[in-house]
Amino acid sequence: MLGIDHRTFKRRLQEPAFYQAWEEGQAVGAVALRQLQWKHAKRPDASGVAMTIHMSKHRLGEHDKALHFNLTVQDVDELIARLEHERAQQLAPCPRLRYTARAA
Repeated sequence: MLGIDHRTFKRRLQEPAFYQAWEEGQAVGAVALRQLQWKHAKRPDASGVAMTIHMSKHRLGEHDKALHFNLTVQDVDELIARLEHERAQQLAPCPRLRYTARAA
């Protein structure tokens, strides 16, 4: 998927800058998946729900055990707004990584 050998990828993850970028990407992905869960929870139909459940179990480590929270829809909407703001900050260009074009 990334166009490099998995051994190269694992070796590059030993470098702090690459490891940090990988971890930030994982965190952004988890936030996006949680936002998708909430959108699916608000829908009247079940489109895409099965895949969201599958991804939630595998990527977020969630399970089918019931959790009981005393949250209102407004509480959850405020949490989502905060997470979207944090996600936008995470997606801002990282000044520590410099991108250079390779010569052809």
